[in-house]
Amino acid sequence: MNPPIYKNVKQPKGSKVCTACVAAIVTGTTLKQAESAMKRTELPGGTYFYRTREMLKYVGSFGILVGAWFSVNGKAEKNLKLSMYPLPITECTAIMVVKSTIYKNAQHMVAWDGAFILDPLCDEPQSISDYHIIEIYPLTYLQETDWTEEDLMVMQERL
Repeated sequence: MNPPIYKNVKQPKGSKVCTACVAAIVTGTTLKQAESAMKRTELPGGTYFYRTREMLKYVGSFGILVGAWFSVNGKAEKNLKLSMYPLPITECTAIMVVKSTIYKNAQHMVAWDGAFILDPLCDEPQSISDYHIIEIYPLTYLQETDWTEEDLMVMQERL
C-alpha cells in the first residue's frame, strides 16, 4: 500500500516534541491528536518530550510497520542504498533521526517521504543532503490511512 501524501506538522517554538510531530506527519493526524495519545516524559522546568517507543506505539496503531533501524551516521544522498534494505531510499518512506542543527550534541527527528525531508522545524520540505542522518527507520503501510475522526478516537483509546 502507498503511504499518504505527507503534510508537515510544525513543532512549536522552543518545544522538544519533534517525535510527536513526526508521528503526526506519518499518520496524517494533527499534533494535538498525536500528543493526546502518547505518554510524555516530563523534564525539570516544565518542559517535556516524547520517547521513541511512544511514537512507535502510536504509529503502529494506524497499521504502519516501523522497520528495524539502520545506522547511517553521515550525509546521505537520494541514491543512498541501505546495505540491509533492498530498496534505494527514494523508494521508501521513513522516519529519520538526524543531528540537530540547533542544539550541540543533540538529535532531532524528521520524516522522509521518498523525495524530501519534512522537518517539524522548517516551513518547506528539505533536501536529504542538508542533513547529517544518524538512523533510518523504514515504514511500511499495512492498511489504508484515510481514517475517519471516529476511527482515530477508537484507536487512541486502545493505546
